[in-house]
Amino acid sequence: MYALDDGPVTARVSLARFQNAELFYTEISGNLINASAMDGNDFVIGILLAGSVELFQNHTWKSYRPNDGMIFLPGDTALIVLRSARTFSLRLSGKSETYLKIKALPFKDHERFERTLGTPDATDFSRLLRFCADEFDRLHASGQTASPQIEALGKAIWERARAQMQSMLRLQGSDPAHVEICSDVDTFLAQHPMRKLVTQELAEIAHCSVRQLYRAFQSVTDLSPGEYALRTRLFRARSRLLSSVGNGRVIGLIARQHGFSSSSKFSEAYSREFGETPSRTLAARLKMIDELRG
Repeated sequence: MYALDDGPVTARVSLARFQNAELFYTEISGNLINASAMDGNDFVIGILLAGSVELFQNHTWKSYRPNDGMIFLPGDTALIVLRSARTFSLRLSGKSETYLKIKALPFKDHERFERTLGTPDATDFSRLLRFCADEFDRLHASGQTASPQIEALGKAIWERARAQMQSMLRLQGSDPAHVEICSDVDTFLAQHPMRKLVTQELAEIAHCSVRQLYRAFQSVTDLSPGEYALRTRLFRARSRLLSSVGNGRVIGLIARQHGFSSSSKFSEAYSREFGETPSRTLAARLKMIDELRG
């Protein structure tokens, strides 16, 4: 993160963890750039309370007004500009069928799932989030643990956000055992990005048969285990490109770090998934940074 135009910036960042979620509260005085990307592991529900937020997604700038609800989907956020803003974001990950369903969506379909919360709902939601962030900060500063009441509030926020996503995507319930299998595999893939695994190895990781593995992934993600593993590596590679400030030589390094034997094979798979070459993604990223610095 760095200041826009090298101007003075002060920031407060609060983090509260509960269940399989993380709640962030950010308060910015001045203009701050967060030059980062979603890494394909999770999605974020955000609410802007004051100021302004601009996101660079899929080579397009998007602006949000106070009380707009925002959903950040994996693999498509290159940069966030906060202008004297107060924001909340709830990062959801872990063993959640919602998370797995979203991650399984083809990249080109992500945009049609972006929605905003209605203003009254966003206002109410943001009030709960701010109270929760303030309480977690107070308890952390005094060395105390969260009370059952605050933990219950955190759980309620988590459930509300998850219900919001399920409503938007019209998800049907999946067998919890299938979700568990997919989550075990996904956790292993996140920890070993360079490894290319055959189906039998994935089944052993999930402690199930190959047949059970296929049934679980088709049920939860609508993909085969191999297709899901490939998409996982591609999203993480894209995250690295969107966060890079290097030249074109970085593409080959990122390809190797994510289990691709050659830049050409990586470029072919990447283009099929995202509709553009890795070099185009990197070029757009560097141009964006130059424009902001200039």
